[in-house]
Amino acid sequence: MGEMPDAPGGGVGRTVQRSVVTKQRSAVPTMDEWQKEASGIVRSLMGRDNLRPEQVVNILQSRGVSETDRGFKEKVANGTFSLAWFLQLIVAIQRSPHLLEPELTLPPPNDSLLSSVLVQVEEQQQRHSARARAGLTKQRARVTANAKQSSDGKAQSKED
Repeated sequence: MGEMPDAPGGGVGRTVQRSVVTKQRSAVPTMDEWQKEASGIVRSLMGRDNLRPEQVVNILQSRGVSETDRGFKEKVANGTFSLAWFLQLIVAIQRSPHLLEPELTLPPPNDSLLSSVLVQVEEQQQRHSARARAGLTKQRARVTANAKQSSDGKAQSKED
Protein backbone atom coordinates (compact mmCIF):
# COMPACT_ATOMS: atom_id res chain seq x y z
CA MET A 1 0.00 0.00 0.00
CA GLY A 2 1.24 3.47 -0.79
CA GLU A 3 1.56 6.29 1.66
CA MET A 4 0.22 9.83 1.28
CA PRO A 5 1.13 12.92 3.23
CA ASP A 6 -1.53 14.29 5.58
CA ALA A 7 -3.79 17.08 4.49
CA PRO A 8 -2.40 20.61 4.89
CA GLY A 9 -2.36 21.68 8.49
CA GLY A 10 -1.77 18.15 9.71
CA GLY A 11 1.40 17.04 11.41
CA VAL A 12 4.68 17.67 9.65
CA GLY A 13 6.19 14.53 8.20
CA ARG A 14 3.26 12.30 9.20
CA THR A 15 1.94 9.88 6.64
CA VAL A 16 -1.37 8.10 6.30
CA GLN A 17 -1.76 4.71 4.63
CA ARG A 18 -3.98 4.78 1.60
CA SER A 19 -6.51 1.95 1.53
CA VAL A 20 -6.58 -0.17 -1.58
CA VAL A 21 -9.95 -1.45 -2.67
CA THR A 22 -9.70 -5.08 -3.70
CA LYS A 23 -12.25 -7.01 -5.67
CA GLN A 24 -13.72 -9.70 -3.46
CA ARG A 25 -14.21 -13.07 -5.05
CA SER A 26 -17.74 -14.40 -5.16
CA ALA A 27 -18.50 -17.70 -3.41
CA VAL A 28 -20.06 -18.96 -6.65
CA PRO A 29 -17.62 -19.28 -9.57
CA THR A 30 -18.41 -17.27 -12.67
CA MET A 31 -18.75 -18.80 -16.13
CA ASP A 32 -15.29 -17.48 -17.03
CA GLU A 33 -13.82 -19.27 -14.00
CA TRP A 34 -15.55 -22.52 -14.97
CA GLN A 35 -14.24 -22.20 -18.52
CA LYS A 36 -10.69 -21.64 -17.26
CA GLU A 37 -11.07 -24.73 -15.08
CA ALA A 38 -12.32 -26.80 -18.04
CA SER A 39 -9.42 -25.60 -20.15
CA GLY A 40 -6.96 -26.51 -17.39
CA ILE A 41 -8.40 -30.01 -17.09
CA VAL A 42 -7.99 -30.70 -20.80
CA ARG A 43 -4.46 -29.29 -20.78
CA SER A 44 -3.49 -31.43 -17.78
CA LEU A 45 -4.93 -34.58 -19.42
CA MET A 46 -2.87 -33.87 -22.53
CA GLY A 47 0.20 -33.05 -20.45
CA ARG A 48 0.12 -36.37 -18.59
CA ASP A 49 0.64 -38.22 -21.85
CA ASN A 50 2.81 -35.52 -23.46
CA LEU A 51 0.25 -35.10 -26.24
CA ARG A 52 0.36 -32.14 -28.59
CA PRO A 53 -2.92 -30.70 -29.90
CA GLU A 54 -2.20 -32.02 -33.41
CA GLN A 55 -1.83 -35.55 -32.04
CA VAL A 56 -5.13 -35.35 -30.16
CA VAL A 57 -6.89 -34.00 -33.26
CA ASN A 58 -5.55 -36.95 -35.28
CA ILE A 59 -6.80 -39.39 -32.64
CA LEU A 60 -10.23 -37.72 -32.57
CA GLN A 61 -10.45 -37.78 -36.37
CA SER A 62 -9.52 -41.49 -36.42
CA ARG A 63 -12.50 -42.10 -34.13
CA GLY A 64 -14.85 -40.24 -36.47
CA VAL A 65 -14.93 -36.91 -34.64
CA SER A 66 -14.91 -33.97 -37.03
CA GLU A 67 -12.26 -31.66 -35.58
CA THR A 68 -9.62 -29.29 -36.94
CA ASP A 69 -6.37 -28.16 -35.34
CA ARG A 70 -7.61 -24.60 -35.10
CA GLY A 71 -11.03 -25.59 -33.71
CA PHE A 72 -9.42 -27.85 -31.12
CA LYS A 73 -6.98 -25.18 -29.99
CA GLU A 74 -9.78 -22.58 -29.69
CA LYS A 75 -12.02 -24.91 -27.68
CA VAL A 76 -9.22 -25.77 -25.27
CA ALA A 77 -7.96 -22.17 -24.98
CA ASN A 78 -11.45 -20.80 -24.28
CA GLY A 79 -12.71 -23.76 -22.26
CA THR A 80 -15.87 -23.72 -24.36
CA PHE A 81 -16.81 -27.23 -25.37
CA SER A 82 -19.70 -29.57 -24.78
CA LEU A 83 -19.75 -32.44 -22.33
CA ALA A 84 -20.13 -34.83 -25.27
CA TRP A 85 -16.97 -33.43 -26.88
CA PHE A 86 -15.14 -33.73 -23.55
CA LEU A 87 -16.20 -37.39 -23.23
CA GLN A 88 -15.01 -38.05 -26.78
CA LEU A 89 -11.68 -36.48 -25.85
CA ILE A 90 -11.31 -38.57 -22.69
CA VAL A 91 -12.04 -41.78 -24.57
CA ALA A 92 -9.73 -40.76 -27.41
CA ILE A 93 -6.75 -40.20 -25.13
CA GLN A 94 -7.71 -43.26 -23.10
CA ARG A 95 -8.01 -41.66 -19.68
CA SER A 96 -11.08 -43.87 -19.22
CA PRO A 97 -10.81 -46.60 -21.85
CA HIS A 98 -13.87 -48.46 -20.52
CA LEU A 99 -16.12 -45.43 -20.95
CA LEU A 100 -18.81 -45.94 -23.57
CA GLU A 101 -17.40 -49.27 -24.72
CA PRO A 102 -19.97 -51.66 -26.26
CA GLU A 103 -19.57 -54.40 -23.63
CA LEU A 104 -20.76 -51.99 -20.95
CA THR A 105 -24.15 -51.36 -22.50
CA LEU A 106 -27.12 -52.47 -20.43
CA PRO A 107 -28.79 -55.75 -21.34
CA PRO A 108 -32.28 -55.59 -22.84
CA PRO A 109 -35.05 -55.40 -20.28
CA ASN A 110 -35.94 -58.73 -18.72
CA ASP A 111 -39.72 -59.05 -18.63
CA SER A 112 -39.71 -61.70 -15.90
CA LEU A 113 -37.47 -59.53 -13.69
CA LEU A 114 -39.66 -56.49 -14.28
CA SER A 115 -42.78 -58.53 -13.51
CA SER A 116 -41.33 -59.84 -10.25
CA VAL A 117 -40.37 -56.31 -9.16
CA LEU A 118 -43.87 -55.05 -9.95
CA VAL A 119 -45.40 -57.94 -7.99
CA GLN A 120 -43.20 -57.11 -4.99
CA VAL A 121 -44.18 -53.44 -5.15
CA GLU A 122 -47.86 -54.33 -5.34
CA GLU A 123 -47.56 -56.72 -2.37
CA GLN A 124 -45.81 -54.06 -0.34
CA GLN A 125 -48.58 -51.55 -1.12
CA GLN A 126 -51.22 -54.09 -0.09
CA ARG A 127 -49.42 -54.78 3.22
CA HIS A 128 -49.19 -51.06 3.86
CA SER A 129 -52.91 -50.61 3.11
CA ALA A 130 -53.80 -53.54 5.36
CA ARG A 131 -51.76 -52.07 8.23
CA ALA A 132 -53.40 -48.69 7.72
CA ARG A 133 -56.88 -50.27 7.77
CA ALA A 134 -56.01 -52.27 10.90
CA GLY A 135 -54.75 -49.12 12.59
CA LEU A 136 -57.96 -47.27 11.75
CA THR A 137 -60.06 -50.16 13.02
CA LYS A 138 -58.18 -50.17 16.34
CA GLN A 139 -58.51 -46.40 16.61
CA ARG A 140 -62.26 -46.55 15.95
CA ALA A 141 -62.63 -49.28 18.59
CA ARG A 142 -60.78 -47.12 21.15
CA VAL A 143 -62.89 -44.06 20.32
CA THR A 144 -66.06 -46.09 20.58
CA ALA A 145 -64.97 -47.62 23.90
CA ASN A 146 -64.03 -44.21 25.31
CA ALA A 147 -67.32 -42.74 24.17
CA LYS A 148 -69.22 -45.63 25.73
CA GLN A 149 -67.32 -45.27 29.02
CA SER A 150 -67.97 -41.56 29.16
CA SER A 151 -71.67 -42.01 28.33
CA ASP A 152 -71.93 -44.82 30.95
CA GLY A 153 -70.28 -42.52 33.51
CA LYS A 154 -72.74 -39.73 32.74
CA ALA A 155 -75.71 -42.11 32.95
CA GLN A 156 -74.59 -43.36 36.40
CA SER A 157 -74.12 -39.83 37.72
CA LYS A 158 -77.69 -38.93 36.63
CA GLU A 159 -79.06 -41.98 38.46
CA ASP A 160 -77.29 -40.98 41.68
